[in-house]
Amino acid sequence: MKIRIDHLNILVEDWGKTVAFYHQLFGFIEGKHVPEGRKNYLYTADRSQALIHLSTLDSKARTLANPDNPFQVQATPGSQNQNTGALDHVALVVGPVDFDLLIKKLDALKIEYRISREQPRQMWFFDPNGVKLEITDMA
Repeated sequence: MKIRIDHLNILVEDWGKTVAFYHQLFGFIEGKHVPEGRKNYLYTADRSQALIHLSTLDSKARTLANPDNPFQVQATPGSQNQNTGALDHVALVVGPVDFDLLIKKLDALKIEYRISREQPRQMWFFDPNGVKLEITDMA
């Protein structure tokens, strides 16, 4: 299975301090992930990859409050806990065949998951430790 980490999402209390920290240590540059989006991603110094997605607790709460949003996933299935600490989720990218294979494996293991209704295909679920995983079909 070919797989790579797409990005990390970090919930931040002090936006400026976080941006400065990653810039100072790694040369990351703040930027937009999509043209109409906000500057909420930290890119590698060569701008080749948006590696870290920054979120505030307020923005996360607004996203979670929308029941039609595929991101409506709690940190512990069935709980009201709406975050997993500073690290919100780990995002991985796979090909279409592997994406479909993962769905079959999740079903066989009776692991609950959510799939987006939009493109690209994405799904979210939890590992046994409660870590939220996001898988994107790289097709």
